[in-house]
Amino acid sequence: MTKTDPKKISEHYTSQAKLYNMSPKSTMKDQFIRALEVSKLRETLTKLSNKNTKVLEVGCGNGYTVSKLSKKLECNFVCIDANKEMIQLASKRKLKKIIFSKQSILEPTFRSGTFDIVFTQRCLINLTSWKSQKIALNQIHRLLKKDGFLVLLEAFDDGLKELNQARRIIGLEKIFPAWHNLHLNKSKLHDFIQKKFVNGDSKSKQLTYDNFLSSYYFGSRILYPGLLEKKSRIKYNNKFVEFFSLMPPLGNYSPLQLIILKKR
Repeated sequence: MTKTDPKKISEHYTSQAKLYNMSPKSTMKDQFIRALEVSKLRETLTKLSNKNTKVLEVGCGNGYTVSKLSKKLECNFVCIDANKEMIQLASKRKLKKIIFSKQSILEPTFRSGTFDIVFTQRCLINLTSWKSQKIALNQIHRLLKKDGFLVLLEAFDDGLKELNQARRIIGLEKIFPAWHNLHLNKSKLHDFIQKKFVNGDSKSKQLTYDNFLSSYYFGSRILYPGLLEKKSRIKYNNKFVEFFSLMPPLGNYSPLQLIILKKR
């Protein structure tokens, strides 16, 4: 991917803030994906936290996700975003015991070892290069306490590759990452973090990814468009694709995946 100007990405999210305001459609038009992401994050953080846990959300957008998480979790949330308009929207929610701060994860102002958990939701992929993503991962590592957890809900290139392989079989065009996204490569990620993190899922010593959206992506990005007439317009958030949001995840067809890492 050609390096994208960070200023253009910031302008994109400013336009998102103006267009969608407090709506859950901000940064994610597909509302089944949004709901499944929030559910998976809630499930994961519930497993890892208690009411005294200090949690940092990196890239909180308009605050929609934390507004849902805070209804079920008694954690102490701090939420940052580099976009001024997004932070202003998030602050308008007036959520109790939640701090919103305009900061970039490339230059956070918090002290080292401040947080028990750091999580992202499609945030690191908005950084313009692998170099910037590595800087962000180093900063997150610094901010975490020893044995603290990093929960990455990000896009990975292997899931998109398998999705496109299936699409090609039935004559569908290739899907590319959004212009402002750089999907993570698992081999590069593993090599970079191996001395910093271990697998946070106690069930395995190997790094494990939860492709919790795989069945939904297969149904909504392969079966649904494959059944439409070529000139028909694809409209998501419909009753047909809803069915696949209710299915257990099978395969590796979603670029969006979740991994839990534990700081060494």
